[in-house]
Parts: sequence; C-alpha cells; structure tokens
Amino acid sequence: MSLLSASLVAVLVFGLFTQDSSGSAMTFSPRDMQHNMFFVAIFSLIMVSLAFAVVHDFRHFSWKKLPVGFIHLSMFILISASIFGGSEKEKVEVNLAVNSPVMHPQLPFSLELQSVEEQDYPRGAVSSVLIVADESGSKQFLTEVNHPAYHQGWYLYQINYDSQTGSSGIDVIKDRFYLFACFALWTMLLAAAAFLFLSLFQNKTKFPKGPVSIFSAIYIAFICVNFIAPNFFNADRVAVLHSPWFTPHIVAYMAAYSLLGVALICAIFLKDNKIERCDLLVKMGYAFMTMGICMGALWAKVAWGDYWSWDPKETWAFATMLAFALYIHLRHYYPHKHKLALVLLAVAFILLNICWWGINYLPSAQGASIHLY
Repeated sequence: MSLLSASLVAVLVFGLFTQDSSGSAMTFSPRDMQHNMFFVAIFSLIMVSLAFAVVHDFRHFSWKKLPVGFIHLSMFILISASIFGGSEKEKVEVNLAVNSPVMHPQLPFSLELQSVEEQDYPRGAVSSVLIVADESGSKQFLTEVNHPAYHQGWYLYQINYDSQTGSSGIDVIKDRFYLFACFALWTMLLAAAAFLFLSLFQNKTKFPKGPVSIFSAIYIAFICVNFIAPNFFNADRVAVLHSPWFTPHIVAYMAAYSLLGVALICAIFLKDNKIERCDLLVKMGYAFMTMGICMGALWAKVAWGDYWSWDPKETWAFATMLAFALYIHLRHYYPHKHKLALVLLAVAFILLNICWWGINYLPSAQGASIHLY
C-alpha cells in the first residue's frame, strides 16, 4: 500500500514536467523520470514487493486468484525489463535519401534507400531499404508504419517521410528484452480478461450480468473483425492509426471510463453497505483499463519500437491505473475503511478525467504528446 502510494505521488509529480529520456546517466531531474534515482529506487522496491506477491499467489494456489497472480508476475517482468533492459537496448536514428548509402558506427551493416512509395489510402509511405552486410551480402526489405522490417536482431521502423526531399526517417532498434516484455504484456492482457469475467460471474453482488455479457460479446466481435480486416472500420486517418489494435484499444478505454464513472456515481448515492457494488464496477473498469494499456503498449512497439515512452498521456494513464489499483488493494486489506475508500475513488476518477481531457491543458503536454492526431 505504501509503495503504491509513493509510486502514485512520484508519477503525478513527474507528470507535470515534459519528459526527456535521451540521456543515459542517473539524475535527480524531474524531466527524466526513466533515469531519476528516486523513481528507479521506488520501482526497484515495487519489483521486490511484486516478487513476494508472486511467490505468495502461486504458493497459495487458487483458480480464483490465478489471474491476479499472473498480473503480478507480468508487472514484475515489465518493471525488471524496464530497469535492467534499458541499458541493453540499442537505437540508431538515420535519415535516408534515395541511392545514398549510410554506414553508422553502431550498426553492423549499411543502409540504402532504394525507393519510397507514397500511399493515399491508408495515408503513409512504404520505404524499400537495401541492407548491405559484409558477411551475408545484401538484402532488400520493405518497411512502413506498423510493419517494421527485421534483419539479424535489428528492427527497422518507418518513423517519418519528407515528400519534398524524398527522404525517410528510419529508427533501427535492437531490443534484447523484446521477448520478455512481449510475453509479459500478452500474459497481462489475458490475465486482465480472465480477471474481468471472474470478477463478474463469481461476485455475490446482485448485478445485471446480461448487459455486460452482451457488451463483452460485441467487444470480442470488434477485436476479431479488426484482426481479420484491419481497414474495415478505418476512415482516412494517419498511417499509425491503421492498425488492428486501434479499435479494441479505444473500446477498452471507453468501457473502462464508463464503468469507473458509474462506480463513482454509485459511491455517491449508495449506502455504505452497498459499497461492494462499487468494488465490482471498479474491478471491471480496472480490467478494461489494463487491457487497453497492454494493447496500446503492443501497438506502440510495432509502430515506433518502444512499448512505453512516458508520453504525457501514458504517464497520466499510469497514474490513473495506480490510483484504482490502490483502491482495490485498500478494499482487500482494509474492507471496513469505507470513507477512505470512497475518497480514494473520487481522487482516482479526477485523475482519470485529467488523463482523458485535462491533459490538454497541462504544460507538460503542449506539443509533446504522440497521442495528438
């Protein structure tokens, strides 16, 4: 509880500043939370706490608690990969012009842009890149937004394109912790879905399960359609939004915001002995929020090469997630502290609204968010 509270305060403080994680040395600057000693120390302690929680969850095995155990395990892997994997990640930014080979000292091969094909629908560009390596000869790859090329452990991401000069901005990334983070995110995504259904159907509170079941079926149908035909619902949007993750990511957040908003209304108008209904709504909303964050992270990795960049929107979404996690833990360990729980629920909902629309008015988000389209 205390570590969650400290983490929430730290993220809120850092969320007021525009983040710049281009450096590599440890610092006390509030503008580089990824290398801030205080932030790293707190999350190192959380990682240790999660390790004990995982051992406890699987030592006292229960099918009902299995999703929670996997969520704890996924968070442990993600924080470990973030702390220890950051220094192992290699990233090279290159700007390629047609028929002009580029040899960067950090890369074991040279890059040459053969051609660029502009697309009107979906809007974007497809770059044909020739990779020349001494030991394996040359190979030609196509790369575009949401479809990176891969060569010998390196991923090539199409970041931007200048139609006037015909040049392409390419990020070349080698991430040794890719599989760990990918496994953790998929595990958390599935565990959150299991947590959602277990919270709904194993809860003794009288609650209209039929509408939620219908909504869940519609949501699953949206996911299937988007993965089978990603452009089925797409309008003329920027290239990065043409992804099978787009609709399920947005719908998950819409469901989360709706459920958590209803939870606050129930907290205001229901009597203390009905707070269990708030608990159910918060758990369901938290599950949808967790799924939305996992989908966004997996999408970001394919689009830009980074699961998480502490973008202002991401920072405040994480703060909101911590606040509702704090509520769930408070209700679990201190079930009789109703007033404190309701105050915390109100604070969490305020953070949710800052993350949703209030972020646009914060100085840290002025022209700095990748979530502005």
